[in-house]
Amino acid sequence: MRPANLVLLAMCVIGVVDRTNAYSAEVEAGIYRITSDGQGVEAARTVGGTVDLGERLATNLGDSTIWSLTNRNDYYRVMVKLAAPLERQHRLAICVDGVCEVVGSISAPDADGKVAVLADVVGQANARQVAVALNAKIQDRQHPGHQLRVSFSTVRESHRIGEPVVLSLRIVNVGKTTVRFLEGGQQRGPRNNQFGFTAFAGHGSGKSISDTGDPRHRGGIGVYRELKPGDVFDKQVDISKWFKFEKADTYQVTGTYELELRDKDYSARIIWKEFVTERCRVRIEK
Repeated sequence: MRPANLVLLAMCVIGVVDRTNAYSAEVEAGIYRITSDGQGVEAARTVGGTVDLGERLATNLGDSTIWSLTNRNDYYRVMVKLAAPLERQHRLAICVDGVCEVVGSISAPDADGKVAVLADVVGQANARQVAVALNAKIQDRQHPGHQLRVSFSTVRESHRIGEPVVLSLRIVNVGKTTVRFLEGGQQRGPRNNQFGFTAFAGHGSGKSISDTGDPRHRGGIGVYRELKPGDVFDKQVDISKWFKFEKADTYQVTGTYELELRDKDYSARIIWKEFVTERCRVRIEK
């Protein structure tokens, strides 16, 4: 399983629209029960659509944190800690200064009896407005300044049809910044989905080869890796779990490896997401 303190989420936001103050300004800040009886106050969500707000269940929204979930800083997560318990059996929404979103999760009470309420907000302007209203520091992502040299190579010079095709990934830290990332977390299944591949026949000028593998996985054990300047990370992978090379040919394979970079304290929050990539040739013989 993934380490319990990790929040891992990958996403692509298309057509982001800031919807600040798009609903009634009379809605006060707080945590609301979402109603479906038609008697609630309609509020616009930052992700699009609306939600009907019923009873307000909590008003004191203090001790808050907001951090970006994307390198583009256009999708954020808001965490508010509350002393009072909430009705977990109901869908809830959080509203702050004209911004309203559905609560995604509520933690169990901590040692102080507080629960963490989390919701996602689309749009940097919306996130900044929430941060100001909650007096919370917003944590944008910034490129950590890393420089990595990446290569994929075949372990063997050639392979016969039907044999496993093993590639070797090498990542060298050629910069001046230490890199910390999680190795694992997507490998509990038929293949390790921290890798990704595309393949083309005819030395790269032919047709693409279909991914016939099984991408399903249930997470996996993760281990933190640290690459100081000059350090090397090596890992092998069998790409027969992606492709069936059924014809003798030379294939151009492009590989990627997903790096979720952490800070020096190995925070649960990703400070930058990188997909290192390179090409290599795979020769298949009869």
